[in-house]
Amino acid sequence: MKKITLTIDDKICKGKEGSTILEVCRANDIYVPTLCHREGLSNTGACRMCLVEIEGIASPQTACSMVASDGMKVKTNTEKLRDLRKINLELILSEKPHFCMFCPKSGDCELQSLSYEYGVDHSRFNYMFNKLPIDTSHPYLIVDHNHCILCGRCIRTCQEIVGNCTLGFKERGWETTTCADLDQPLGSSSCISCGACFQACPTGTISGKFSLFMGKKEDCEVKQAFCPLCGQGCEINAFVRGNNLVRIEGVNLAASDGGQLCSLGRFGLIAETRSRLTAPLIRNSRGILEEVSWDEALDFIAEGLKPIKLKPNARAVAGFISSQSSSEEILLFQEFMGKAIGSKLIDTLDGNAFRAISEAIMAFGKKRPKLGIGCKPEEILQADRVVVVGADPIHTHPVVASFIRRAVLQGGKVLMIEAEKDFMSPWTGTYLKPKRGTEWLLMGGLANLLSQKTTTGRKGKSQKIPRELRDFSPNLVCKNTGVETEDLARCAKLLTESQKVVFVCDPSRLNNKAIISLLNLALIAVGSPNAPLKVIFLPPQGNSLAAWKLKTSAAVDLTAAEQKRVKAAFVIQGDENIDEVMLDSLKSMDLVVAHCSYHSTMDSVAHVILPVPIWAERKGTYSALDGKMLKQPIILCPPVGVKDNLWIMTELSKRLGCELKYQSPRILASEVKKKLKMEGLF
Repeated sequence: MKKITLTIDDKICKGKEGSTILEVCRANDIYVPTLCHREGLSNTGACRMCLVEIEGIASPQTACSMVASDGMKVKTNTEKLRDLRKINLELILSEKPHFCMFCPKSGDCELQSLSYEYGVDHSRFNYMFNKLPIDTSHPYLIVDHNHCILCGRCIRTCQEIVGNCTLGFKERGWETTTCADLDQPLGSSSCISCGACFQACPTGTISGKFSLFMGKKEDCEVKQAFCPLCGQGCEINAFVRGNNLVRIEGVNLAASDGGQLCSLGRFGLIAETRSRLTAPLIRNSRGILEEVSWDEALDFIAEGLKPIKLKPNARAVAGFISSQSSSEEILLFQEFMGKAIGSKLIDTLDGNAFRAISEAIMAFGKKRPKLGIGCKPEEILQADRVVVVGADPIHTHPVVASFIRRAVLQGGKVLMIEAEKDFMSPWTGTYLKPKRGTEWLLMGGLANLLSQKTTTGRKGKSQKIPRELRDFSPNLVCKNTGVETEDLARCAKLLTESQKVVFVCDPSRLNNKAIISLLNLALIAVGSPNAPLKVIFLPPQGNSLAAWKLKTSAAVDLTAAEQKRVKAAFVIQGDENIDEVMLDSLKSMDLVVAHCSYHSTMDSVAHVILPVPIWAERKGTYSALDGKMLKQPIILCPPVGVKDNLWIMTELSKRLGCELKYQSPRILASEVKKKLKMEGLF
């Protein structure tokens, strides 16, 4: 990009052609005040605080919207500009009842800071405002229109960063206010509760219920971490005060790789209402869980294992671990089960999803062993066609759903293939609803049609259909799936005309046959036999990819095929709840040991419950959706009486007469790093 040279406040400054004056100023460490501007959003020049004087132009111009040019001479801090900015602030303050002593944002407010900076201690204009309503209908947010300065940052963030388009303006002139949808309460609108508007708001207009009056940002310790829930690996700033999690924000709201958060990442991690476990529990002779000491609990477990008569490679004890656990916990659990317990029956709580993927890729990869599979979620933004198969990203991976919505706003289209319902409505362009279990047939039919067409707008031809899918004639496919022939042909034509197609699927909702068909369809759609397939598998939990890569999931479903043989089970639960299928499989066992942070459904089946830290109280390594390794620091100190999983497994091994290899956290972390740096799962 061509470089330009400007003179700003008598300083020679370099910039890029096409940049605004504000961007050049900030790149050269020249301060220009703003209110309506925020990095990553379009510029409107609404607040008029960034006014600058430009030689040769009679009136001051807004630096955020004025494009810089080579040789331009700019002044940013003249007496005239300071007077104009002060007048703008007085006008803003006169429009609404900005009484700072009653505002929850006092001390963290950008309007308040600028008022101090420009010495605004009164307004020369008459106060002309009516009291506006306060919307408290939302479960996480409060919207007080009396503090709104109409900067539009929340509206642009909702549209341009989140891609949801819930917020907008209503009325005109001095009656203008923000609104949700067609002037609905925020709690009953199309708001997805991501809270990006809360982070973008410069005043106290939008505030969070859980952080209300909990302390200013400057009073908090900020710890950079990431959300551990869905595997997207969204970076967060955790604001901590007095060992309490006060507020969570995205590290960079405008980051191209997903700087925003979802409702679970921003609010769900704070809004936990379940009761914490702070002491070990043992089920007594009356069937009631009672508190005991750690020594009593560990001795009880060691004694309870003796009658099961463990043998090397015995199948009497199974181990289940949540994929919300750190990679270090997962690796040590493998060693604990294999060496201390003598069992190879280990599975993750989301093992079925892994088995569907691994079996499919193994079958698919026999003929294409060197073909790369997978792409980064942000590549969705460059796609002109996003094919969503058996997935509900809005609820399971909201940030991925945000990428899909933004792709649609940029001109892309969504093809949804799902037997239950259209989870991406109203963003879906085309929806195919096959009968449950026939998704693989439908994708085989699409691949058949796609292979017969010459790709328009691209070089070369699409690949020939694989031998195993050649018999999927459109008529046969439509007869068995319930999809109309015309709809199938139309979708195939759309895929043929697309320049870049990204596939998004949820392996926990598909079987391996459907995933094989999806991979074959993706191979034909990519238009090149050697190009990597643009397929995004949505992991069920925050560290699923690492758990699978460390080969933790069993080759068979332990809750089904091995249920009769298993007499005891160790369950390391994350912050999620255990499903009913798992609970039923545990009820018949002689000994169930559960590592839990909260009272949960495990209370009804476990014989021993050991209290462990929540996500914010433990550190470790995780793998994000794009394969990047993430380090989670300790954000909060755990309650007294809570022990981490690593300590529990080490101490229990000693009682079983076994010393684990990975005694040192340093050695364990080094081994995790080495294993996760090996060739990727896909």
